[in-house]
Amino acid sequence: MGNIKDIIQEESVIMPSITTPVTMNAENELYFMKRIQGLKTGYSAEFDYTESDFDDISKDLPLNYVEVTLKKVICNLIVANRLRNRKTDETLLEILKNNPSFRFYKKSFYYAKS
Repeated sequence: MGNIKDIIQEESVIMPSITTPVTMNAENELYFMKRIQGLKTGYSAEFDYTESDFDDISKDLPLNYVEVTLKKVICNLIVANRLRNRKTDETLLEILKNNPSFRFYKKSFYYAKS
């Protein structure tokens, strides 16, 4: 179990790139974060974080989250970055950014820890 800042940097899940991608407007950004929050993959990522980590990360996100929900969102972001599509080899995170109406089917993805 590692520190959340180290894991986010190692996984290349940088918060500003998630919350302000070039192709997203504010409405799509909020919809994207709600989809990440409600994502049910069956996988989880373990990490530790301090109160200061919580404050730093929550400043970069478009919605205000309580600590438990923020932990779930971060976990889902890491997992979505590790899940890869079997046909295209794109990560679930990339697919959700580019296609807001994408339906997640667990059988279409494999878990690849970088």
